[in-house]
Amino acid sequence: MQNVITIMILAAMISITHARIALDDCMQLGYIGEFTLYLSLKPLFIFIHYSLTISLVLVICISEFMKKRSDI
Repeated sequence: MQNVITIMILAAMISITHARIALDDCMQLGYIGEFTLYLSLKPLFIFIHYSLTISLVLVICISEFMKKRSDI
């Protein structure tokens, strides 16, 4: 369970960092149109990011379950 919490925290940190980098790049270079494009694609990025995170969490949970089951 501790692994799952750690992975969720790391996933949140990665998505926050990704959003901040994109915002900083667009604001420094003055690409307001590209930032608008980023905002329009953001739901797709969020969906892909969280679906990969959920898949990883499921793999860890299943492996932990199988490990505990083999110990019995």
